[in-house]
Amino acid sequence: MLIKLALILLTSTFMTAFIIPFLRRIAIENDLVDKPDERKIHREITPRVGGIAIVISFFTAVVLAYSLFRADLTDSILSLTGICIGGVLIFSVGLLDDIKGLNAQKKFPGQILSALALVPFGFLIKTLEIPFIGTLHLGFFFGLALTIFWVVGITNAFNLIDGMDGLSSGVVAIASITLAILSILSGKLLMAIVLIAVMGSTLGFLWHNWHPAMIFMGDCGAMFLGFLLAAVSIELSYKSTTASAIFVPILAFGLPIIDTISAISRRLWHRKPLFSADKEHIHHKLLDAGFTVKQAVLILYGVCVLLGVTALVTTMVRSSIAVGIVLFVALAAIVSVTALSKLAKARSPKIR
Repeated sequence: MLIKLALILLTSTFMTAFIIPFLRRIAIENDLVDKPDERKIHREITPRVGGIAIVISFFTAVVLAYSLFRADLTDSILSLTGICIGGVLIFSVGLLDDIKGLNAQKKFPGQILSALALVPFGFLIKTLEIPFIGTLHLGFFFGLALTIFWVVGITNAFNLIDGMDGLSSGVVAIASITLAILSILSGKLLMAIVLIAVMGSTLGFLWHNWHPAMIFMGDCGAMFLGFLLAAVSIELSYKSTTASAIFVPILAFGLPIIDTISAISRRLWHRKPLFSADKEHIHHKLLDAGFTVKQAVLILYGVCVLLGVTALVTTMVRSSIAVGIVLFVALAAIVSVTALSKLAKARSPKIR
């Protein structure tokens, strides 16, 4: 099995890396580029639809996986269909945004529709296993609302951190590795395949997206990847009978979640529009604190690896210990973001 999974990983990795140069040329010829401004870090006009290569490579890897594991995936066709339909929908919303430019009010209906597309195929949070409380039965409507909130929220969280060369693709790859390990240990083959295909696609993209980036994944790529991770996490964690399993996706997606909560809190505090863009994200603060782009990205990779390992540890300990770990991580996040903000303000912003 591991050899077949490795083949899927290599296929998606090399296919993305191979497609990007051709896609880059097409994007430049059709003016599908991201132009520098005062809010952005890059200083060169850069193609922004790299997500197309990620999506092509992902679906190619899925087709390969189905041919390799056909007998083992018989009972998973329904789930796979839901992931593919929802993935195509969210990719279409992102691509339209990259080409035409959509505001939040126009993107949200498409994101909600993509989340709803998962529900008929079994992706619905019906119960929550809460430490010290037990099983919380949500019912259909509360479960539907939570499912939409989770999928749309995580989709946008991964889109928000796509603001620095190599950051989003690396964070997605690390989160995918974390959940892939859990999938393999749990015997959930389809989820492992999806995650490995995601991992390979992002690693192949990272080759061209590392600073200075030749191409950006755009909303079509970032939203597609965030959507897939959100969908897989429902199957892996929110359907688990283990109380501590609920913490796994929260920790594995810790950086995007922390950054998103920080952004929302900041805008509410300053009475700014919730979806207004700014240069106050965690990666911006690292630059303002004096780190280079590469240093900032590597620091955030380290944070994601630490959170990923912590997520896996929570599945091996008692629920009470897992709760303590999560509370400690939350406190550490608050202290770290606050300290970083103060350090960034103490220094003059300087893009490296």
